[in-house]
Amino acid sequence: MTKAVETAAICEGRFVMKTLSVTKLLFCASLFVVQASLAAATSTSCRLQNDVTVLVADMHSFLTYLETGEGAEAIWLTKRHAQDAAGLQNRLKQAGHDRLAMRTGALAKQQKKLLFSHEQSGRRTTAMSAREMNITPLLQVMEKENAVLPCAAPMQHEGAGAANFGSGAAQLLESGVLHLFGAAILIGGVVLAAFGWWNQISQRRTRRYGCMLPCTVTDANSLYPAMIVNVSRSGAKLQIARGLDSGHRVELNFLGERAPARVVRCSKDHMMLDFDEMMNTELLDRALFNLKQGPQEEFSLES
Repeated sequence: MTKAVETAAICEGRFVMKTLSVTKLLFCASLFVVQASLAAATSTSCRLQNDVTVLVADMHSFLTYLETGEGAEAIWLTKRHAQDAAGLQNRLKQAGHDRLAMRTGALAKQQKKLLFSHEQSGRRTTAMSAREMNITPLLQVMEKENAVLPCAAPMQHEGAGAANFGSGAAQLLESGVLHLFGAAILIGGVVLAAFGWWNQISQRRTRRYGCMLPCTVTDANSLYPAMIVNVSRSGAKLQIARGLDSGHRVELNFLGERAPARVVRCSKDHMMLDFDEMMNTELLDRALFNLKQGPQEEFSLES
């Protein structure tokens, strides 16, 4: 096995190891996405459970106010729940809790009727209407159905500051930020894997080897003597007395082979070529190693 083949084997081995590392990274990223999705789903259920718990508790307080006249703040709490009921009902439906959503809608209608009665007829008359509606059994059923919502750590009916903080965190989760973040990591892993693969291929394709190899460069009109000072499968750098313009089409002749190429750039005494086709590895071996086994012929750029 020649040194070039050995070098290629080593590169391929490193590429396999890096591919395995990238695969592990992708697996971890996928696992994180799943965990983030589960965490977001659990948080959504916890917030729904908390909102329904608060709704039922405040309705009990409103019924107590109607009967006893104590706790008048229950009026504006019930008004707020009646206004927010549609949103809560929709979120319950989206989470798949249709029965609880239906009962929430029914409770909202009863709340609006009682609030209207309270404004028009006062507390005592509204209390009688509430007894006729028989709302308490509905609240009990809602409490039972709410208790079975999948929430690992149900939130409690806390003070305003803690409730606002919990609500803000839950809104962040429900907005899909975790899903988006997890998807970004997954996409980033795929991009990283693709970049690693392309980087390995690019290194194998463009890795240049130093040499001193006589050659000639021909175009449609002339022939120019030159010296290859480094070479890869995709191109070569030449030492040449006369440079050509970038984009100029030429043919590189060395070791009895011809390589159509394009001038990439040209500076003082040097010219970079890009081959039209990848150089054969056997020819690259000859260019790099076989010449060392025999004497080098004298060569002049001015010849």
